[in-house]
Amino acid sequence: MYRPGPEGAWRPPLLVARAALTLGAPEAEAYSLSLPMNDFGLRPGLTLALQGSTEPGGDARSWGVDALLRLRPLVLSAELHQVASPQGHALLAHVRAGLNLPGPGATVLEPWALVARVTGGALADAPGGARLDAGLSWYLRRQALRATLGGSWRPPGHGASGGQLGLSLQHRR
Repeated sequence: MYRPGPEGAWRPPLLVARAALTLGAPEAEAYSLSLPMNDFGLRPGLTLALQGSTEPGGDARSWGVDALLRLRPLVLSAELHQVASPQGHALLAHVRAGLNLPGPGATVLEPWALVARVTGGALADAPGGARLDAGLSWYLRRQALRATLGGSWRPPGHGASGGQLGLSLQHRR
């Protein structure tokens, strides 16, 4: 199997696994590679999971734990992930909180905040240090159409410090 690597080099297939325990409503009725983070209070519950990945015969691997707590109208998520590669080790952690509020018409407004931290040098495309993100997402058609105004800030002394502000519009089929 061809999986692009550095400069188009051949790499073995990536094996990925996740085992989850859910108390309350499940995250989804059927398996999916991408689950929506916000369920608008329809599936209250707690999910705790273990996850991992490896390249057979390769030297890159990862493992982690994650949690998702959905309580009307609060949504909390957290993840701790360890990555090991020839470039070294990295530890990634994040905690995110969002609050679903009724918006105009049948829309939902979600103010949210996320704190993330990356340590180690195994991920060249993930600058180390802490990051604070916050914003307001406006769900116009549930998961189908969302507008987000958000900002990101990195404290001084961690490479790419400073802030950014952005506006995004997402459409899903």
